[in-house]
Amino acid sequence: ALRRDLEDQAFIKRCTETIISVERLAMLYLLSVADSRATGPSAWSDWKAVLMREMYLKVKASLEAATVQLESPAAVDQYYEDGVAWLREQVGLLVQAESGLRISIDELAADYLASFTPGTIVSHLMYHRDHYALIRQKALMLAEDAGDHWSVLVMSSDRPGLLAKICGVMTLNQLEVVNAQIFTWSDGTVVDMIDVRPTDTFDFEECDWQAINEDLNRAVNHRLGLGYRLYEKLKHNYGRRRDLIGSHEYRVEIDNQGSNDYSIIEVHAGDHPGQLYRITQTLADFGINIHKAFIATEVGQLIDVFYITDNKGEKIEKGEFRQEVVNGLMHAIGVDEEQA
Repeated sequence: ALRRDLEDQAFIKRCTETIISVERLAMLYLLSVADSRATGPSAWSDWKAVLMREMYLKVKASLEAATVQLESPAAVDQYYEDGVAWLREQVGLLVQAESGLRISIDELAADYLASFTPGTIVSHLMYHRDHYALIRQKALMLAEDAGDHWSVLVMSSDRPGLLAKICGVMTLNQLEVVNAQIFTWSDGTVVDMIDVRPTDTFDFEECDWQAINEDLNRAVNHRLGLGYRLYEKLKHNYGRRRDLIGSHEYRVEIDNQGSNDYSIIEVHAGDHPGQLYRITQTLADFGINIHKAFIATEVGQLIDVFYITDNKGEKIEKGEFRQEVVNGLMHAIGVDEEQA
């Protein structure tokens, strides 16, 4: 649940074919919860509980649909398409009294519609309309306290390395990214929902979100030296590193079977400050487009998963380039220094 896109119907379908029955799914779910809770607080949180529950419910619905429609292999796909059509209709009803929207509801992608409530989608459309000039030139950032994490909406024009810049700015401001949903609308507007947690002891109200937004504006307009700033910040910060428990695994894998549309890159590394920035900046250097990102930390072990395509919108399947990406990421996570 922490390493795959739960809106990816191909992934849900593969889970359905592997698990086969609702009874087996229930046993796997209960065992996974029990194992995580027994490991300790670092392996279990409200956020992880929500993801586990969401995966259970989606696979359960898929299993039940497959049971009812055994003679129709396309039944699950049709069920998903009907759900997306209903969501599109609900958004349309909510905005029918609004004028001046700069993007048509029909242009919104299915995975985007399936990732948010109709009310949240409408708010994105309104921000896009009301702050259009700002979004085209800079970045709009809006933060909300979501309990065990803070949700940060970032809207900006699509540009190379945007996620790396967001991750770098968050690190500069003592925030760690724990999850990222990344979408690009047909007009080139990026809608990123970034979940963060503070790396130090301060509350949501104490966080200067306006200053963070200004840092991001400077970063996206090439007026902030993120690499230099992070080096200066982190070289004095080694004493603040978390106490990492046990040995850490350092590896990079590229999976071209887990998704119909994207290559899936898994990066396993020690959870060091600035690690996510180095990873995403390396991907940007290769011209790689990050479509979705999932970040998890298990007892000091960082596990980052990216759904990506190359600069031509294709999977990374050619052996030479594939190995080059793996080597670049291994260097970025510090295997030269860690000798993992």
